[in-house]
Amino acid sequence: MKNFTPDEILEFAVRIEENGEYTYSKFAEKFEKEGNDELAEFFDNLAKQEVEHKNTFIKMMGDRKTIDFESLNPEYYDYLKAYIYDIIFPTDQLDKKIKGIKNMNDALQMAIRSELDSIMFYMDMKNIVPESFSEKIDRIIDEERLHYLLLKGKVI
Repeated sequence: MKNFTPDEILEFAVRIEENGEYTYSKFAEKFEKEGNDELAEFFDNLAKQEVEHKNTFIKMMGDRKTIDFESLNPEYYDYLKAYIYDIIFPTDQLDKKIKGIKNMNDALQMAIRSELDSIMFYMDMKNIVPESFSEKIDRIIDEERLHYLLLKGKVI
């Protein structure tokens, strides 16, 4: 198994936030074109918050301590690896998913799933990074939970 540094794990988190920013920006554009300014602004604000999360993770980088994945249960390691690759989609796959969005509820459901995936990843991330990151990750988890609640409140 490979040893990862916290920075490498944080790079995954940065990529998740970039995907969120990209998706929410695309939703904002879509709803602006459809004349739904309220929903366009809502998704634009979420995109801006994802940028803030990304910047938080970037600031957290710099700790060169390794995470010893060999000490983890092999099934847990395999789960983390698969989960990371399942939630970090290449842009072309995101574009395909976004193009499949036909209405507000489709967009909201996709966004809700993304927020829940992020929360799960960050909760697992807390188990493998140095304790010094825990408080920062907790803040981001709380913000992702807030996103989830905001999105859930928009579902019809």
